[in-house]
Amino acid sequence: MYNDHYTILSILLPGNTRRCGECTYGSCSVSCGAEGEKKGTKECWLVSRLTGNEIPNTRRVEECTDTCNIPCPIEKCGPCDFGPCSEMCDAEGTKEGTKDCWVVDGATNVEIVGSRQQEACTDTCKNDCTCGPCEDFSACSESCGAEGTKAGQKTCWAIDEITHREIPSSRHMERCTDSCHNLCTCDSCGHFGQCSESCGAAGTKDGTKDCWVVDGATNLEIVGSRHKETCIETCEKDCGADGTKAGQKGSIRVLPDVLHNITSVNSMVMHACIIIIKLSTHLDNITISVTTL
Repeated sequence: MYNDHYTILSILLPGNTRRCGECTYGSCSVSCGAEGEKKGTKECWLVSRLTGNEIPNTRRVEECTDTCNIPCPIEKCGPCDFGPCSEMCDAEGTKEGTKDCWVVDGATNVEIVGSRQQEACTDTCKNDCTCGPCEDFSACSESCGAEGTKAGQKTCWAIDEITHREIPSSRHMERCTDSCHNLCTCDSCGHFGQCSESCGAAGTKDGTKDCWVVDGATNLEIVGSRHKETCIETCEKDCGADGTKAGQKGSIRVLPDVLHNITSVNSMVMHACIIIIKLSTHLDNITISVTTL
């Protein structure tokens, strides 16, 4: 009868005005982030065109629909409080930390009570490395006159990429190398052996010399570096007119089994020259030295 009365009055009195209250909606058909549909109900009634007042017994409930698009809740976080970088110097590493996060209502942008919590966070990192001078060098890899290398060590520390300050407890020792060139100093060559050629030709003779290493940086002799080196010089022996060395006597070697052919050594005359024959015994042969007067 309620609805029929509303319908009859609407038909018989077409000048009456229809009025409705606010629609009370239910939930949206989608949770958030997309357009959906929401359904609800509203109360409607007729207003008399004559008096402007509500006509009694004309109220009824009607369905209503509308589109909806609910903003999703938004997670917000503060800055991450990081620990040290996994790599100390000049290499890319990772750093870990924690940050405070909370959720705000997508429509009101107000923090949802009880949503605050801590979350883990990671990021890449690369600390710069600063080092002092290289020192405490070892001996040069090459002893004399050649370019070599020497090993040493240096103190290094890491510089935080955010604060640009030295990271506590980051000091450490690193190996380092440098080029080096030691000088070799020697005395003059001496203690020669025999010339390689007997006479009349250029030869060589071997000798030795004392040498030591002088540090290229300090110009001081390196302790324990003294040693002997072989040296070579040219040489040449003079030969006399008879093929012997000048100043030496010629000699004739006579075997014992032919000595009996010499019958007289007191009156031998050769080209008007007086020849003096001197005999001397050496082991199993006899040497006759002949001197021309």
